[in-house]
Amino acid sequence: MEHNASIADIGYFLEKYGKKKNLKLLDIGCSDGKKALDFLVQDKFQGITYTGLDSVYWDEDKNLKPISSRRRIFIYGDACNLPFSDAKFDLVILSHVFEHIQDSEKLCSEINRVVKREGKILLIVPLEKGGIAGFINRHRNLWRYIRIILNNLKIFPYHAISPHIQFKSYKEYRDFFEKKFKIVENYARGSFKMLFISAIHENLMGFGRQKINLMKLIENYFPNFFHNAYRKNRYFKINAVFILTPK
Repeated sequence: MEHNASIADIGYFLEKYGKKKNLKLLDIGCSDGKKALDFLVQDKFQGITYTGLDSVYWDEDKNLKPISSRRRIFIYGDACNLPFSDAKFDLVILSHVFEHIQDSEKLCSEINRVVKREGKILLIVPLEKGGIAGFINRHRNLWRYIRIILNNLKIFPYHAISPHIQFKSYKEYRDFFEKKFKIVENYARGSFKMLFISAIHENLMGFGRQKINLMKLIENYFPNFFHNAYRKNRYFKINAVFILTPK
């Protein structure tokens, strides 16, 4: 559900800011790039040249790195040392990336450096602090804790790939981003049923060795429930969305 919701937020961002000609978009932590690229096939977004940057996702399997083309460029690089000139991009996307970065100050500095003065930045982050919802959201993957215990007992090896480092509430993220950027728009998403189903899904995927995809089953057989569960919500916050511009 979080994956689908972030796709909807990216679509909203592109609809609002991505229809002009000769736009350059940077997707930091892009993995395979599909979240954004699936939109860019539409005629109204043909003015966008896409650049995807990643490292950790491709480190696991070099074959995962997509092949670049003239308007679809993929670069291996560090988000805190972006290999681009100043004021190069009109749009920047970070979807579920910020929480993995240790040096958030350097990351924000680099984003501000490479985005144009009137450019727009989309940041999507999980909320893993603040109230019961934040606590459950942070600790919902019991399978991961079992793997850590088994690893410590030297029963079964486990290595976390790019774990979450930043744990903030909605207010803490907003206060932090206000110091680094100008906030154009911000909102939160979530519901109890989304959090409950996400927790079951993650643990089934763990115990079932990635073979039991509860989310896909719900999406296929209960589409209305699936798409309504992750609605914008002022009171039950699981994810936060920030649209920013450089100071």
